[in-house]
Amino acid sequence: MMIDPVAIDRVATDRVATDPVAAARVATPGASMSSYNRTTDRYTKPAIFFHWMIFLLVALAYLAIEIRGPRGSDSRAFWTGVHFWAGTLVLGLAVLRLLWRLWAGAPEELESNRLLAFLGRSAHLALYVFIFAQPLLGMLMVNAGGRPVSLAWTDISFTLVRADAIARPLLKDAHEWLGNVFYWVIGLHALAAIAHHVVFKDRALRRII
Repeated sequence: MMIDPVAIDRVATDRVATDPVAAARVATPGASMSSYNRTTDRYTKPAIFFHWMIFLLVALAYLAIEIRGPRGSDSRAFWTGVHFWAGTLVLGLAVLRLLWRLWAGAPEELESNRLLAFLGRSAHLALYVFIFAQPLLGMLMVNAGGRPVSLAWTDISFTLVRADAIARPLLKDAHEWLGNVFYWVIGLHALAAIAHHVVFKDRALRRII
């Protein structure tokens, strides 16, 4: 059976013309999946999942600490358990999100203005610091107070450091301070996303949903 190289070339050309993925790979021969993902217009599905799950868990952690009720009450015990669960899951998902970003990359920046691009990168870096540092500070605070971090409704508990009466109030202050600061950082991040969608009318919000 004879193979017509002209016909094969015509099929390949037609595929490139109709398939943007194929076109991208032809434009950058030898590019890996990682480098391709860095130039796509949308975040990958796992990145979108991590983003919104972490957002919901952070919101739940804030809610739990605000409505937990007086010390010694059943309400406080319940919502403290929810807070511990939310913080632990945030930290676990933060690790997975960072690993995924390092492997798969992220879309190109939309900002052409250098100042806005710098502010956007700074905000993202601050949010990454928060989702790692805040749960860790909470866990260390509990351990420094002489208790393990116990996940409610399970037998899971863990201790990262020994009890430390000097470090405990410092960790508590840091945990509360960072939590208060990030009310504003998260709020500004949300306002920036809305501004991109309503004022600038670009794809910043659409590519993460």
